[in-house]
Order: sequence, then C-alpha cells, then structure tokens
Amino acid sequence: MRKKLLLTVLSLTMFSLHGQIFHESFDYTSPSLDDAPGNLGAGGNWADDSSSSSTNAEIVDPSPFVGADFSLPDQVGKAYSWRGGSEDPVRRFTAETSGTVYWSSFIKIDNWDSSHTPGTTGKQLMSLLKQAGDVGGGGSKSYLAALSVIKQEGEDKFRLGVANNHVSGDSHYSVNVTTKGDPHAVNMSQKLEIENATVYTLSFDAWTDATTANRNIKVGVGLSADPWTNNAVDVAITNTKATITQELAETNFAAADARVIFDLGAATGEVHIDNVKLVKGSETTNLVKNGDFRYGNDYWLVGVADNTIVPLDDAANYTSTKYDFGTKYFVVGSYDIASKDGKIWVTADKNIDANTPSATYNNGDDIDEINGFFIRADSNANTPPTTIDELRVGTTWASVVPSRATASVSENKVEGLSLYPNPTTGKIVISANSEIDRVEIFNMIGMKIVSINNLSNNLIDVSSLSRGVYLAKIISGNSVSTRKIVKH
Repeated sequence: MRKKLLLTVLSLTMFSLHGQIFHESFDYTSPSLDDAPGNLGAGGNWADDSSSSSTNAEIVDPSPFVGADFSLPDQVGKAYSWRGGSEDPVRRFTAETSGTVYWSSFIKIDNWDSSHTPGTTGKQLMSLLKQAGDVGGGGSKSYLAALSVIKQEGEDKFRLGVANNHVSGDSHYSVNVTTKGDPHAVNMSQKLEIENATVYTLSFDAWTDATTANRNIKVGVGLSADPWTNNAVDVAITNTKATITQELAETNFAAADARVIFDLGAATGEVHIDNVKLVKGSETTNLVKNGDFRYGNDYWLVGVADNTIVPLDDAANYTSTKYDFGTKYFVVGSYDIASKDGKIWVTADKNIDANTPSATYNNGDDIDEINGFFIRADSNANTPPTTIDELRVGTTWASVVPSRATASVSENKVEGLSLYPNPTTGKIVISANSEIDRVEIFNMIGMKIVSINNLSNNLIDVSSLSRGVYLAKIISGNSVSTRKIVKH
C-alpha cells in the first residue's frame, strides 16, 4: 500500500553559501534576459548593456547539460543560448574589492553556419566585469577573466582563451624596455629548424611609441644553445607601424631546435611586433607558427626557456587544447584582484584541478574591484552559437564548483517517490511506497541546510526559503533518491 510521509518543517534556517555571489539557472520563459517577465528587466537581475534589439538569443528548454557528467549537481532544466548580434546582458552585484572572484558555467559551442564565415580574430564570450555607473549608461568597463573563443585555422575545432580585457582583435607582442643593456636582456624567440648553407628572409610589422619615436632592434636566426651562433642584424623602427623585410646572410650552422630571434634590450622604449614570417630561399611557406599572435603567446618564448610567457597587447592567452564543436564542457574562470592573474579551467569530464588552470593571463592592469558579470555577443562572424547553463559567481572555488557527492546519490532509488507541487511558493507534498526515515535539503553548492528525522506528516513547508533551486535527499532504509525543489 502506498504510504505518504508526513513532514512539517516549521522553520528552515539558511546557512552561509560559502562565498557564492549568485547562481543563475536561466529558468525563464523569455529569450531576452533583460526583459524576462517577473524575473529580469526593471528591478530584475539582468540588464542590456547594448542597443541591440536582435532576437539571436533564446531560452533553451530542456537544457542539454547533465550535471552528473561532471560530478556536479543536477541542472534546473533550461539554458541560455545566443550568437552574434544579440544583446549584451549584464548582471551586477555588490562590488568585491579583494581576494579572488570565480565564475563557472556549462558551455556548448556550435560551429558557424554556412552563411557566416568565422573571423580570424578571437572574441570574448563572457567575463567578470568592473563597470562604472549604470548598465547601458556608457560608463567605463573593465573585463576580467574573460573567456574568448577562436576557430582553429584549417580545422573544425576551436580554442578557448583568457584575457583581462575586451578581446576585440588580433594581439601582438608588446614590451616596454625601461633600462638599456645587453641586446638579449629583453627578447622574444621561437624554436624552429634552421638548415645549413641556406638563405632565410624574415619579415614582420614593428613600431615603437610616440615618445621614443625611433630605436633599433636586433633580429635574425640562431642557435638556442652554446655556442649561440646566429645571423642577426640591427634594424630601425619608428612610431609608425611598418613592415620590415630582411634577407639574412647564408647560414653556417644548423639545428632542429634553432630559433628566430628578436633581441630588444640595447635601447629603451616600447617595441611592438606582429605578423612575423620566416621563409627559406624562394619558398613561400611560413616557418613561424602563430606569427600573427592570433593564438596569444603560443610557441613564443622569452630566450630559450620552454613554458615562458611573452608579453602581449590586447590579447587572450589560448589553451593548447583544441576543442570540438557541439561537445559539452564545464568552464571555470577566476580573477585575483591582488596579483591581477586571470585564469580559466576547461574540462569535458569529471576531472578538474584548481591548481592546474588551462590558461593564465596577466597584463598588469590595476583593477581594484569586480561588480558584475557580462555576456558578450559580437558580430555573427566572431560569435558562434553558444549555449550556457548553471552560471555561478562566487569568492571561493567551492562556491562555483560544488560537490555532487553530498547532495546526490543515484543508487537504490526510493520506489514510488513523488514531490508536488514543484515548483512551489510554499508547501510540497511528499509520497512514496515505503516509510521515509529522513529528508535532507541542500543548497546548490552542496551544503546541507536542514535534516529531518522521524517523519510523521506529509508536507514540506519551504515558504521561508529564499527563491532558488534546492536538492531534497530522501532516505528510506537502504534506498536513497534526490529531487530538485524549485522555490518561486
């Protein structure tokens, strides 16, 4: 006989969310985040920071993501999807002025359709935000731990990057030499194979700042180990961006791990370099990888030390991993207000390590607070169809990467279990085929907020809970089930 468990919760005390600023489940009906009735717009959570009236955004129901695939709590059931030309929703919150701010989200990126050719530059998808004044009011904005995307050239794959700026175009090498010294004291290089008795031609764009006006740099090719033999020459650059083409003397050395050389330390002033190309003899194939820095500082080194990071301007530092269109991923971003480090983590499964980011970026900008989250829709050429869900922002890793273990158990289900009405504004009836021993309720970061034993009533009164999504864990003998509770 079907028994009803009878439960009355007179008072549920909410515990701290351990640093969670907000959790957005996109459980709305309107495709436009800034005007979803009763949820957003005036007095709501999101506002449009653009003048776009495009409808290239939608609420996806049901959500394509499954929390268990990433050992995370279950998603609510809807998601947010957009592509180029949509609005730019911003969700503001009380400013954080110290420590690290984290964000996380499920994400799925689909390939550009046949009518939209992807651009050659990486573009921002979403980021933490420092914004002066009101949303849409034209105040200055700084973008932190910004997630950017770029299509991998020649492949149906993409790469994700992190930047602490508004990724709006190609990056380039940029350094300011403040002390005159040895030419190699400030340098950039890339390891590649150089053959003996061969003439190479090196070309690149270069310029300095207006204050410096003109200065010399040393460029060429050479060995990356003792005896450091090289073919390098001095070339002059000015504050006008110009393409420099230099035919180098025939080589008298060879190595599989030789390098192209830019030695910049012999004079003070800024040096900017872009579009580097090295060709052999009369050939046209560029031997340099990522010569236009479209993939951030990939392949470029300081000196000959592997895993060094060269300074770039207006850039994202992209992951070495290439990702598949249409595959679901979990992404975490963070920005440390003290160190200025922006980081991202990307995983397609249950493995994510807080100590091993997928990419890191630091341009030294002095950002002293974070007060919002920004979703960016650029042109159709730059923004592919993108779907996200379960967006979390907080001040601890645990607040955006909640543990599933304490809030969800999938084996030995409680038979005949039902909870209704759900969503609810107050009370929920729970029924099952067996006697219920205990009910535990968790918030969406996996923290238990109430535990009830010796049940004798058939109602859960959640009227005192804040609006949001919770997990109820129902235990009957050796059987355990979980159910989402949505409080309106």
